[in-house]
Amino acid sequence: MDRVIADFDNGIRKYAHIEPPDLKNKEQVTKMWKKLSRVPHYYDKLDLMPGAERGVAALFEMLGEDLEILTGVPNPTRGLPTASDDKRIWMRRKFKQKIVVNTVLRAEKKNFCTGKDCILIDDNEQNIEEWEAAGGTGILFKDWSQVLDVIPEICARFR
Repeated sequence: MDRVIADFDNGIRKYAHIEPPDLKNKEQVTKMWKKLSRVPHYYDKLDLMPGAERGVAALFEMLGEDLEILTGVPNPTRGLPTASDDKRIWMRRKFKQKIVVNTVLRAEKKNFCTGKDCILIDDNEQNIEEWEAAGGTGILFKDWSQVLDVIPEICARFR
């Protein structure tokens, strides 16, 4: 959900008043989480990513109730205890479609894969690699135009 549907990076700028960190720099990442932990209901405040409204609507039109969101939540030590609830509330507020939102720790995402017809759209290359290793189909997110270009072909393979 983050960096695919919800504009996590803009939220960092807007609410933590810092630039999104280099994720390989532990000191910067720790600073970010510390600042975000002071923002009540951070995940419910985020803006949509460009193209997300149209993209989610198109996916829902193709997949209907088979469309589910699988999103990572911060480790409990990061200090955002409302993250799971905030993400579900945010989705209900932003989208009229009833879409199931599954929240897990990042490392648990691969456990939701049930086969090749299980598609993960994610901005994290490690998540895509783990998903595909578990037998699923992964799309490394760049933008919604890219997703909407490839998803019809991918879905056609499984019908």
